[in-house]
Amino acid sequence: MNTIIAGFALVSLLSVADGPVASIQTSDGRRHVGQVVGDAKSGFRFVAEKGGPTLPLDQAGTVSFESTSTSVSSSSAPFQICVGHQQWVSGRLIAVNDKDVRLDSGPAASNVVAARAGVLSVRQRPGEAIVVGDTFDSLDEVRWTKRGDVSIDPNGPREGTKCLRLSSERASVEHRLATPIAAGRLVVAFHNAGRLVPGRKWAVELHFSSGSGTTSTVRVVPGWTDEVPTVETSQGQPPAVQRLRPGPGWHTLTARFDSNQIDLAIDTDSLSHGKGPSGPLVALRMVTEIKGDESAPADIAARFADLKLTRSIQPFRSFEVDPTQDEARLVSGDQLFGKVLGADGNAVVLEMLGQKVRCEWPEVMSLHFHRRSTAASLLTGQQVRVEWLNGPTRDLDAIEGALQAVSDRVLNIQTPFAGTIAVPIADLKRLVPLGRSARLVVDPFPHHLGDQYMPKVDPPQPEGGVLERKFMLESVPAGTAAVVADVIEVAGEDEKLAFAEFIKNGELRTNVFVNGRQIDYLNRHVRDQNESPARVRMPIPTGLLRPGENTLRFQQVGKMNEPEYLDDMGLLGLAIEFSLGGPMP
Repeated sequence: MNTIIAGFALVSLLSVADGPVASIQTSDGRRHVGQVVGDAKSGFRFVAEKGGPTLPLDQAGTVSFESTSTSVSSSSAPFQICVGHQQWVSGRLIAVNDKDVRLDSGPAASNVVAARAGVLSVRQRPGEAIVVGDTFDSLDEVRWTKRGDVSIDPNGPREGTKCLRLSSERASVEHRLATPIAAGRLVVAFHNAGRLVPGRKWAVELHFSSGSGTTSTVRVVPGWTDEVPTVETSQGQPPAVQRLRPGPGWHTLTARFDSNQIDLAIDTDSLSHGKGPSGPLVALRMVTEIKGDESAPADIAARFADLKLTRSIQPFRSFEVDPTQDEARLVSGDQLFGKVLGADGNAVVLEMLGQKVRCEWPEVMSLHFHRRSTAASLLTGQQVRVEWLNGPTRDLDAIEGALQAVSDRVLNIQTPFAGTIAVPIADLKRLVPLGRSARLVVDPFPHHLGDQYMPKVDPPQPEGGVLERKFMLESVPAGTAAVVADVIEVAGEDEKLAFAEFIKNGELRTNVFVNGRQIDYLNRHVRDQNESPARVRMPIPTGLLRPGENTLRFQQVGKMNEPEYLDDMGLLGLAIEFSLGGPMP
């Protein structure tokens, strides 16, 4: 086994930082470093350092965060739930039932419970299909072959979780794949005791087929023998390795591989990369070894948690969509329509034509739910969009909601359908103020108004020229009211646009009504091709809304000589907002 521990000129020391650097850019182009402070009652502010400005959050604009931390709270999050347009939350799927969708170890390593009526979809990460997922709450001896002293330890990476423990006295667990994987990703959490133990070694091994019944091995040795992690290979020259120094505590090892290259990383720092394996992955192994005669301390052991192995898949670009049914999209490209009876981290159960059908997640790409008209509870306060890192892949999750509290550890965001979500400060990338308001989401699902099949709109088939939604108000909040719609592909009336003359003449419009009275039309708010989603606000005349049931209606008008010819456009989400003072975007 060839070993190499040096080769990169850059030296990176892994450490735990206090949190990301928050900054804003003011209208004069200057960048100010500071922090977000305040509370829901007195309001939230950005306070700059070194004599810089203190601004209400809405006036501060977008707050950017540049993290210096190399660890991310969610080390292995194989699933994502969509809770609104471009709003995703990652975690491990606990359950889908008639009432809600539950994720474990979402932001701040907490559970997320979202009302099913407000969840658009549940998916695996795009381009991946899970093959092995194990939190090691117990040891599945059908999946894992164990040797030596192997046990489950109660001290997992998060409070209340467990982990896999391998004694330092020659122990191992191995999983052989039923179907080899040519390209994929392994993510596994490991614990670093921060101690050198002469004569002891532990490793994570990936075994690849080399043809003719032989295998080649890539193993990562995170500690005990050396101060820095090493990489060993069974064949050929091993790749260069960056000298990382993970501090004591839990970290994440990530291995991406295909026929061209293998990339290894610890947390978010690259450890090594080199030529890809000669064949597909056939086995995983975690092992402890003894080198020499020296005894090891009794409390030394290798610990692992949150293992996930995925294979790379090619996402399909075209699917049939039936908004009236639940749907499972399969990795094969097939689709199953019916009713999702339930799901967990292992499988999905659907009812199709009166029969129950069970599909394992390795077969399923995503679930999409029946688009029911469901209004959320009224959320009052500083509305924000928050984006944060969701794992070592450096992808982003995002939610919109009312900012409730700020601490040195988390932001608490109250969401329309998923309760209050605590987003770790350490993982933040961007906070976008959306105004101070009382906001009622009337419909979180996308809709397609028009008369023609449009692949770029969701759903691609038209739903006609009318969309009507009912919503309830216990009382009418104070403040200027507005209909807020996220739209795409709306024909605008700016003179440089193709259908401007028709729209100015009253044709091809999408008119907006509240309680039977027209308040506006969407087209006059669109000044470009609207190829990207845009948020439109249309004021509601005072006194038009009432306590109890109200009606919001979108009604299209065709061409004068072709009344059936409508503007094909997408409504991506609908809300009613009541301003609480201050600027509204």
